[in-house]
Amino acid sequence: MGDIFSFFQISRTGGEQDWDIELANASRVDEFIENYHDSSFKSQDRMALIKLILASYNDLIDDRKDQWDKQEKKDRKKWLKICDLIREEPELHREIIDYWATLKFDNDFLMPVTPLLRELQASLKSDHSND
Repeated sequence: MGDIFSFFQISRTGGEQDWDIELANASRVDEFIENYHDSSFKSQDRMALIKLILASYNDLIDDRKDQWDKQEKKDRKKWLKICDLIREEPELHREIIDYWATLKFDNDFLMPVTPLLRELQASLKSDHSND
């Protein structure tokens, strides 16, 4: 997992409890997506990178909630790219998908990306049942 931190020059202390959420960066979502297939990444690196991508995309949605109508089409394209990456290796990413899809806080507050991941989760289950 250390490879993604050095690859993307992400500084960390090593004491981050939820490192993907703490180190998320909405302005780097495109960069993270574009480099997912880097040949130096092993499966554990791609799994870690999806965690970082999802946390960063969640921040992107949250940061733009007041201007979502203007950004939705552009950001939806990013989401579709993320879905494509996950669909390539659904078993590798199942745990993180299940985590974000069921994430809920007091008063049923959902993280911004949770409804999208619930849709993806249902789609993946449907794809699997059609095999």
